[in-house]
Amino acid sequence: MTLSLFFLYLPIDDPATCFAHDEKDFESNETVWALYERWCSFHSAEHDHDDMVRWFGCFKDRARRIIEFNKSSKPYKWGVGAWGLNIFDDMTPEELFEFGNN
Repeated sequence: MTLSLFFLYLPIDDPATCFAHDEKDFESNETVWALYERWCSFHSAEHDHDDMVRWFGCFKDRARRIIEFNKSSKPYKWGVGAWGLNIFDDMTPEELFEFGNN
């Protein structure tokens, strides 16, 4: 597993570094956008509106995959009970690759 892929799905192990969310955050595009705004605030991510719009799709897709994985009966890796959103979850695959290889 490359370093950039590792950061996609970090386990929830520290409430200070992983952002909590649940299925209610996905009831509409507005609630997902509100989740993204809370996530940005939690991680002190200072994005202007244009950047937020650009990265929103990556964030939304990753958050939905995490929710679906947590609902599934798949075994968890590293002995953790759930996956959560982390600071890397609005990066594009290219940005993750670049980050992991620098």
